[in-house]
Amino acid sequence: THSKGEIPHFYMSVDVSMDAAADMRGVVNPKLQSQGIRLSIHDMIVRACTMALQKYPTINASFTGDALEYHSFINIGVVIDIDGRGIMVPAIMGCQDKTIVGISQAGRDLAVRAKENRLKPEELTSSTFSISNLGSLGVTSFAAVIHPPNAAVLAIGAIRQEPVVRNDEIVVGKIMNITLSGDHRVEDGVIAAKFLVELKRIFEHPWELIPEELR
Repeated sequence: THSKGEIPHFYMSVDVSMDAAADMRGVVNPKLQSQGIRLSIHDMIVRACTMALQKYPTINASFTGDALEYHSFINIGVVIDIDGRGIMVPAIMGCQDKTIVGISQAGRDLAVRAKENRLKPEELTSSTFSISNLGSLGVTSFAAVIHPPNAAVLAIGAIRQEPVVRNDEIVVGKIMNITLSGDHRVEDGVIAAKFLVELKRIFEHPWELIPEELR
């Protein structure tokens, strides 16, 4: 009620080709197998959002009532389903200082501690941007509600196979819809659109997400 009653939401969506991301995971995950790490699409999404937020810091700001507060850190809230208790939005703290491997490890640790009720208070109150991923449930697209005091939330749909045109030929491609809900008091549609375009570019050039030693 606080979110929808006070925050002037606006929404925009874009479809992203995930073929290159799937191919990249097929190369990188065997290299990480010995460490017990397997990068997920969600790990890639968190890392891509971190990179895009560094380029467009307004999306990582908060409206405080009479001013904008710009954050030098990026704490990304992730929606976690707690069986029988609804959902929580704890944050992966300090994403700006983590590689995609570090984000993967932190995200899995966060999910385990959330279900065991062992989260730290700051992990529940200090997010600067949020992600809601319903792809695993088969939802293809949706618009999420902003999690105050964040200025935006990104909704992630399922990766689906669709006919696409490449080099003047129709082929089957892997497509994912992403939808940004933004606070119009903090950013305008142009900046939000540029943020989404940057996310799309990163997803479609996924090796930018990977540290040099894993390439």
